[in-house]
Amino acid sequence: MHIRSIPMWEGTGNNYAYLVVDDKSKDAFIIDPANPPEVAPVLKEAISSGQINLKAVVNTHHHWDHAGGNKKLLDDLGTPDLPIIGGKKCEGVTKTPAHGETFTLGDVVIKGVHTPCHTQDSICYFMEDGTGRAVFTGDTLFISGKLTRAKGNRGVAAG
Repeated sequence: MHIRSIPMWEGTGNNYAYLVVDDKSKDAFIIDPANPPEVAPVLKEAISSGQINLKAVVNTHHHWDHAGGNKKLLDDLGTPDLPIIGGKKCEGVTKTPAHGETFTLGDVVIKGVHTPCHTQDSICYFMEDGTGRAVFTGDTLFISGKLTRAKGNRGVAAG
């Protein structure tokens, strides 16, 4: 599994989208791609160069800075039928995993964990393959009023 952070609103909002790629199949998910002008060019390059096979948009919760760019991103990529996985309130959502439901991205096993903390539709995604583990939390993990950062990335912890 390879994870690439994509900065959004640097200097003003400092948020990130994450591109998760299965090493063997090149299948990929884009997580919380809220700002298509910054995310779409990265995805277009990766798709056109054969680096990824984009399989879905995944959202941790419905707030605009995580899920607000879903429909525009699909339009920009020319992929109107790409699934959108997330909570029931996420823009354009087509699938909401049940609490504890597992699904795969190539060899990556993903478990959706409902975490109705920051929002009622928050879902954390625990991902694991033979190379490592990661959890994408959106805005669920906070310490002393500040978002927890692991390895310099917002809302993701890897180990």
